[in-house]
Amino acid sequence: MLRHQPVLAQEILDHLPIHFLHYFDGTFGHGGHVEYLLNYATHHPEKVKVIACDLDEQVMQRGL
Repeated sequence: MLRHQPVLAQEILDHLPIHFLHYFDGTFGHGGHVEYLLNYATHHPEKVKVIACDLDEQVMQRGL
């Protein structure tokens, strides 16, 4: 399976309030941005929660 490389992931992360513990991803896709966020969460990464959705149910089932 091909891995999706998120576009502008670092730029998006640079503008997120990184001290937050809860995030919402409204275009989950293959989970690339969520994975990037979780890998770079510098504050209590075990407590970071992400709520994600996508119109494609099959994509959500594959998830991270």
